[in-house]
Amino acid sequence: MQTEKEYHKQIRTFLKNKTFIVASNRGPYEFNRDEHGNLTKRRGGGGLVSALMALGSVPNLVWMASAKSDTDRQIGLFGQQINEPSLSLNVKFVDIDKKVYQPFYNEISNKLFWYTQHLLWNTPYSPTIDLKTYRAWQNGYREANKTFALSIASEANKSANPLIFIQDYHLYLAPKMLRPLLKKGRILHFTHIPWPSSEIWSLLPDLMVKETISGLMGSDIIAFHSLDYVNNFLETVSKYFPVDIDSNRQEIYWGKRRVLVKAYPISISTAQLASLATSKEVMAHEKELLAKNKGKIILRVDRAELSKNIIRGFLAYELLLKNNPALAGRVTFLAYLYETRNSNDYSQYLRSVKRLVKKINDKYGQKDWTPIKLRVADNFLQSLAAYKVYDVLLVNSIFDGMNLVSKEGPLVNKKNGVLILSKNCGAHNELGSFAYIVNPFDIFQTANIMKQSLILSKEHRRQKALLLKETVKRNNSLKWLYYQLKILDSLQTSQDIYLKKLHPIG
Repeated sequence: MQTEKEYHKQIRTFLKNKTFIVASNRGPYEFNRDEHGNLTKRRGGGGLVSALMALGSVPNLVWMASAKSDTDRQIGLFGQQINEPSLSLNVKFVDIDKKVYQPFYNEISNKLFWYTQHLLWNTPYSPTIDLKTYRAWQNGYREANKTFALSIASEANKSANPLIFIQDYHLYLAPKMLRPLLKKGRILHFTHIPWPSSEIWSLLPDLMVKETISGLMGSDIIAFHSLDYVNNFLETVSKYFPVDIDSNRQEIYWGKRRVLVKAYPISISTAQLASLATSKEVMAHEKELLAKNKGKIILRVDRAELSKNIIRGFLAYELLLKNNPALAGRVTFLAYLYETRNSNDYSQYLRSVKRLVKKINDKYGQKDWTPIKLRVADNFLQSLAAYKVYDVLLVNSIFDGMNLVSKEGPLVNKKNGVLILSKNCGAHNELGSFAYIVNPFDIFQTANIMKQSLILSKEHRRQKALLLKETVKRNNSLKWLYYQLKILDSLQTSQDIYLKKLHPIG
């Protein structure tokens, strides 16, 4: 088994004479100016940022992202070089007009695509596709992707050998728009959220689904977190386009090109996380947690997001307390959430979460015991401390592309904690054999699994925890990146035939 250090060395050697371009809506940093005019930076969140930050110092790494602040816009495509002991990259920003960004981000990316791909629609009422939706697609999503494609091409064409990683559902159209603009280069698009079956995609207009697929087909490789998503994608393509598909080889023959469709489960930087878990600040949080929580701990760490299924997790815990009165005062549920998108749906959901927590605490709480301790704050170091001390980690997402909490927790946990994992998480394929698997909609099952996890023998807990930890260490984020780079670079230029006249931007 290769270590992260060995993968890192191979990647550095591999990229020595290449330019590695990452393009995503969210960048690794957001820049601002303090009151004295000095440049400040705040690290972005999300699994992609964490995974690619593990690269550290590699040659010729350029990360292109949407400008979020005025300072980002000022930096623009000139770029801001980051040189730190463990990190070296050039961050560049794509400035998308606010009138374009709003429909691109809020109406198409984080509403139409997010809700469809996570099965969040209440279909008797939504989605309702109207003229506003079509205008958001044309004047928002298309235009933003076009702006990204032009910016990526400008950067890539400075290099004799660019490798381009386009990330996620915000940029489905960019590969097709980009390819005719490139002098040279290979393109990989990675979708970090679930790709559902064609029946789910039929909720959206055929025009949008077809344009999404043909946009992705500008890539040399289309990648997902799990083989299930690969198979769903192949099936969706076959429904909408009369093309040849080799399902066994996971290849699509698109015009005169061969497009590979592959699964690469994303992971975490195990060395960095393990090191951070032993820092003084994390250890201080850990000491405080243990002092305030004497019994067993059920933990969840999530964005306050509809797809994370937070309410059903609390309902299952309420059922656990109802059916097992002896657990009162002995099992505390720590829920560490951080706010996410600023929209009515999410604000209402968080209010519903808080109301349910109050109801459960009022009903079952005791003078010296609060059943659910809810924290809504973005404090990763505190979350990391909680990872170390849980007895049960609950990850019961409705649908999730991967869910890195299911990897972060078991890696640093010190109590042989048990993982309860939704069958609809991408991590299920990799970690399911060593976790308790639940149907995320079934609170009766989840409550029973909670009880089983709490009473599991020490030896069985130890075995499961050890196998989880070994699997996460083995499949680290640098391994995830290495195999994508390796196969992308191996593609021969003979398969890169692409007729510009057949695939113009627009």
